[in-house]
Amino acid sequence: MMKKTTTLFFMVFALLVKVHAQTLKFSSATPEMGKPISFEYNPKGGTLGQYSEIKCVAKAFTGIDNPKSMAVPLVKDGNSYKGTFMPTDSTNLALFVFYAGETIDENPAGYFTKFYQNGTAKPVAVFTEGYLYAGLGNRLTKLKTNNAKAFELYTKAIMAEPKLKEKYLNEYLVSQGLLNGAKANETAKQYIGVYGKREASEQNLNKIVSLYGFLKDQKGEDSVNRVLRLKYPRGAVALKFTLDSIFKGKDAYEKEAALKKTIADFGIDLNKKTDLAKVAGAFIRMGIAFLSTKNADKVEEYIDKAPMKPTRAMFYNSFATPSIKTKNDLEFALRLSKKSLDLAASVMKEEMPEYYKDYYYTKEGYLKVQRGAYESYKNTYAALLAASGKDAEALAMVAVAAKENNYESVELNERYIDLLIKNGKSGEVKGYVEQFIKAGASSPKLKENLKSVYQGTVSFESYYGALEKEALATEEAQLAKEMISMPAPAFTLMNLKGEKVSLASLKGKTVIVDFWATWCGPCLASFPGMQLAVNKYKSDPNVVFLFVNTWEWNGDQKKLVKDWYATKKYTFNILFDSKSKDNPDEFDVVDAYKPPGIPTKFVIDGKGNIRFKKVGAPETEEGIVREIDIMISLIKNSK
Repeated sequence: MMKKTTTLFFMVFALLVKVHAQTLKFSSATPEMGKPISFEYNPKGGTLGQYSEIKCVAKAFTGIDNPKSMAVPLVKDGNSYKGTFMPTDSTNLALFVFYAGETIDENPAGYFTKFYQNGTAKPVAVFTEGYLYAGLGNRLTKLKTNNAKAFELYTKAIMAEPKLKEKYLNEYLVSQGLLNGAKANETAKQYIGVYGKREASEQNLNKIVSLYGFLKDQKGEDSVNRVLRLKYPRGAVALKFTLDSIFKGKDAYEKEAALKKTIADFGIDLNKKTDLAKVAGAFIRMGIAFLSTKNADKVEEYIDKAPMKPTRAMFYNSFATPSIKTKNDLEFALRLSKKSLDLAASVMKEEMPEYYKDYYYTKEGYLKVQRGAYESYKNTYAALLAASGKDAEALAMVAVAAKENNYESVELNERYIDLLIKNGKSGEVKGYVEQFIKAGASSPKLKENLKSVYQGTVSFESYYGALEKEALATEEAQLAKEMISMPAPAFTLMNLKGEKVSLASLKGKTVIVDFWATWCGPCLASFPGMQLAVNKYKSDPNVVFLFVNTWEWNGDQKKLVKDWYATKKYTFNILFDSKSKDNPDEFDVVDAYKPPGIPTKFVIDGKGNIRFKKVGAPETEEGIVREIDIMISLIKNSK
């Protein structure tokens, strides 16, 4: 009997129906809601074809928002993998992510299935499928975006269940607008009339504001927002307006007093997560405001209210970094730097927060990013110790940090050699510097260190050139492995000269998009090297650099940037990221690209695809230019 059951099982798989992609087959083309579905996945010919251990995560949707991530165990059978997914009774659609390490299967057809009742998928499942094609699927699994198909599915779902149109009106309008802007505007005006006839509730008025925003009717928005502030003086719009006004033209202590008054006036209970979320962005802005006072207690008090530890650690590290070069306020910087280290260390001991599960498929991938941040923060702390003259303590930390970083940090390496010499260990210099060069983490200073102890039979330049050649080949091979291909989110932004710059207008060119902020120490530290790269390619019409200023919360964004730029000699094309109309603490383009932090560069090819996503930057000017050279070369030579 057991043999018959096993034979039947494999007969079922032999007759599996192909769904959506060449390498994934489900045991049913119309799986029932609440019942398990089996599948067979064959990675041959795809992104994961050469990997021996593949895993799977299913994203289970009940509607278009907040899919639940569920690990699906796989059993290897020859070249294929078999698994069974158990949906909940409310799961309407499941999207499957196959991955090995941090590499995912990037099949543009995607891997997903709807679930059915009596052979029919619910309208919300059809709408969710459309939402995948509208762009969510691309973000989650590299599913190719197809807005025409998305709108077709939206329309089909709404015909079956008309109330979905109003429930997901924003998604419907965006999709319709991409196909027929005039028609979408008509729809928006129609619903302004619909909501205008209903009770003037805060929810309905906010919907009208959103529709005016879609129509780009600023007067309409302002008019309804005034009504909202008057009719609901403790509502979300009134709070937003009040918070924005706090951060204009006051010193940090005046802003603090105004913020405390606002919290009291609006009855915000900071012990409630929902209330805290309303002012979390304002707390970050307040922490940045207190930077100028060098009041570490106040900086920590407000930055520590940010809900995500990685975010808090990023801010503290950025605040501390400038003191490495200036050697000003070192005790203040050390305190904040140590704070970033402690936060980053604790992150790696905790479970991955739910928020990050949309961005990382595995805890390992999440931890790799956090570990990289931790190593960077340790670098900052060691540099501050050295700048403070604490040589023995600095050497002990640098020795560990450099090793943990695989000797890939130029700044750490330079500091390590300096501290070895200061601590009477010059005999170790040659071996370490050779190792640094081979790891692609050298510099003119390290070259001089090596030259001072070199005693070989061939000329130093020949000896050094051979080491550099080996390092270049290693870096090219590493960057080649990091190449990706995913559509770059479109944008149109104003630049420092008041000109509109759109990504679409740069089709056919290689575009380097560098996200930065005036308060971001590592961003500013990378700019001399970025200027060298801009200079190198200024005569190449097929290479464009765009420096997108974002995450500026403390004051007038344009004034902050213009004042900063006026003191520099850079020739950057600086773009201003647009603030979200729904939340002044969020920015549109950086939110679309979703970097884990800044600086982050996205290198986009002539077809509009992101080919590289580089978080941070090499620590030397030469290293920055070399990295950009290699990425541009790899893109030009790729098919």
